[in-house]
Amino acid sequence: MKCRQGLQFGYPNASVSCIRLFVAIVTLAALMGCIGLSQIRTDEALLVERYDSKGKELAMMICGGCHYDKRTDAYSGKRLDTIPWYVGTIYSANLTKSNSEVQNYSKTEYRNLILQGVDNEGNHIAFMGSPHIREGDLEKLLNYFFSDDYLLRSVPVEPYQTKFTLAAKLALWWQRRSGRRHDLGSAFATEAPAAMAEDGQYLVTLLECYVCHSGSLYGINRQFPEKSKNYLRGGTNFGLYKGDSVTSTDLTVLSSSGWSVAQFGAALREGITRDGSRLRPPMPTYSNLSDSEVENLYEYLSSLESR
Repeated sequence: MKCRQGLQFGYPNASVSCIRLFVAIVTLAALMGCIGLSQIRTDEALLVERYDSKGKELAMMICGGCHYDKRTDAYSGKRLDTIPWYVGTIYSANLTKSNSEVQNYSKTEYRNLILQGVDNEGNHIAFMGSPHIREGDLEKLLNYFFSDDYLLRSVPVEPYQTKFTLAAKLALWWQRRSGRRHDLGSAFATEAPAAMAEDGQYLVTLLECYVCHSGSLYGINRQFPEKSKNYLRGGTNFGLYKGDSVTSTDLTVLSSSGWSVAQFGAALREGITRDGSRLRPPMPTYSNLSDSEVENLYEYLSSLESR
């Protein structure tokens, strides 16, 4: 049976029936499309329910500096070129779906890794551990890493082996032997850390500003950051960058040295100093910091000069 213009089907209302059939088909297709769209929106809602934008922002601010690789646009790990030569050749782990070891972590094991720097086999991981992260932030961070976000998609990369120098190995051995869980070791909290009332102090600890901007990587205390050598007063040397020696700056003299809140915010978010030059590695950028977070950081750092 064919439906053509001016052709009757052998009964009076054939053309009307053809139109009705066409309308029915279009309506059915529209309904199917709405059902499909509804399903897509439902799936998106479920994904948003699993993690919110804050979790993704926290992941980039806390973990992105080491684990996010711009070349793959994913948390696929990379060589940490900004680690000083005297520590060794350090590679961060691949956190994407292609790493079966990471995918085998339960939420509790992932929690221990973030809080204590301890993997699911009980090993202490160098440079890991954030014992001061607030429970709400930790939950959002965990929800993100257990999500299907694009940056966590499967990205296979060639595995590399971290190699510490003899000096770093001796430092790690001494810390573990003496029961110290800081410096290059993990932040294994043998006692509950004191709550941080100041948002600025919390952000300094969460973003690990004190790790680079204190006196030495060997003098870092993750459990009690303020006990780190020359806390936030700079002095750590990171070797050469384009022929120039890079040493971390003193962050406690922001206000007295003439930095405004706006200039400080531009440096944090865009990596641009007040004279228009770009900050050098290993300084990352934190584009998602809010105005209030920048102000809290500035006020806390400025308050340290008189202490």
